[in-house]
Amino acid sequence: MGITANLHYDPDDKVVSTLYLKLLIRLIKQHYPDSCASKADTCPATRHPIEQDARISFRTLAAEFLTRLKPQNAGIGFCYGEKLSLIAADALGQLVMSSATLQEAVTHLKQFRLLLGIPFDFELEMPASVANASVSANFYALYCARYPAPLNWFISEALFSALQQQACWITGRELSYSRLHFPYPRPAHYELYEKQFGCPCVFGAEKHSAEFDAEILSLPIVTANEDLKAHKLQVCEHALMSIEKRFNPVQRLQALFKRRFPALPCIDEAAEELGMSKSALHRKLQEEKTSYQCLLNEFKRKKSEYFLKHTNFTISEIAEQIGFSDSSTFRRAFKTWTGLQPSQVRTEDKHTSPLEAH
Repeated sequence: MGITANLHYDPDDKVVSTLYLKLLIRLIKQHYPDSCASKADTCPATRHPIEQDARISFRTLAAEFLTRLKPQNAGIGFCYGEKLSLIAADALGQLVMSSATLQEAVTHLKQFRLLLGIPFDFELEMPASVANASVSANFYALYCARYPAPLNWFISEALFSALQQQACWITGRELSYSRLHFPYPRPAHYELYEKQFGCPCVFGAEKHSAEFDAEILSLPIVTANEDLKAHKLQVCEHALMSIEKRFNPVQRLQALFKRRFPALPCIDEAAEELGMSKSALHRKLQEEKTSYQCLLNEFKRKKSEYFLKHTNFTISEIAEQIGFSDSSTFRRAFKTWTGLQPSQVRTEDKHTSPLEAH
């Protein structure tokens, strides 16, 4: 069961709380008492009783879910998502709850999503004007055609239910999506989707995406706390750095670019954040037969291609996002990186996976 390399952690790392699995077992027992899977109160892959504070790998979690999710359990993901709590996310959950606005909470969730131990990524497509506009949140690495249908259903149903439930909870408002897109064929229980989410649901889409009113992001969070936020931000940064230290300098630098974008660091700032001198970073990158500038240009190239192929941003807006003072300089740099003009890439077929830009 492969995990996308972009996500920077090993699928065998014990990073996922068994609380996720314990909740599923409880719900199956509650809703499907005659199911043989519901009688299991231990984790076969780890050979020990499931404890709330224990940790297992994502690979183990996925395997355990696969043994328990059956076609007759279709729709249990909705209930699972509603029962999930931000508390399960530990320091990251508290950081989200102490944020000032929903947009800040979303920013923190994206920045520290690796701490959840679950491989997914997302990108917000923001409108030029907030008034009467929609935001599209595109999710990657959620769907796998090799997974049995019940697992793909469960992952999608649980994620979108949990996001909606938690957004309502921390804002104190009744919030809903405008439209949802799912990359798998329409399941037999498709009517539950519109009943659960209260919006049109499209199946067989290119990727997971959720559309919602842009003004929702400006809503204040009722549990906002600046002191707690500052503390939990430090805790999350330390935890993320601990994860990233297991990787070589190239991987760590790539992760740093993703975390800091669009405020990309210079080499001095990058070296300081990675805990080494500028000369040490330069030497380590030489050992990997690359350089800081090469990695930075490669990151900017991928981001540029993503924006060109998967957003409606103008060339000037993309240039500003990537860190160029004007579109002419950006066009010259892009031609150097790819041999093409930005307009040529924009008109090409969308044959590159969006995840490559993340």
